[in-house]
Amino acid sequence: MENEKLYEVILHGYDHADYFQGCGTFFTKYTECYTGAGSTEYEAYDDAMNQIYSTCSEEKIKELNFEELTTEDFSSYSVPEDAEDVYYYVSIRF
Repeated sequence: MENEKLYEVILHGYDHADYFQGCGTFFTKYTECYTGAGSTEYEAYDDAMNQIYSTCSEEKIKELNFEELTTEDFSSYSVPEDAEDVYYYVSIRF
């Protein structure tokens, strides 16, 4: 179990802001959940990571040992510019 990740990244896809149900930790082994939104999956992931870096201690972030993800790790699709309040959502639980 040495290589077991202490976190998970969840790609929810895109949805209208009024209909996205969110993400939590209930019935999971995790205690924290941060969800980001953006016009692409990578932007949503980056938003979630920014929330984590702005609220968690340096010690906690080092302990989690996040894998460095880039735009190539995500879908290249984006929400059409004329779609109002539609975003990609990505959650990170740890």
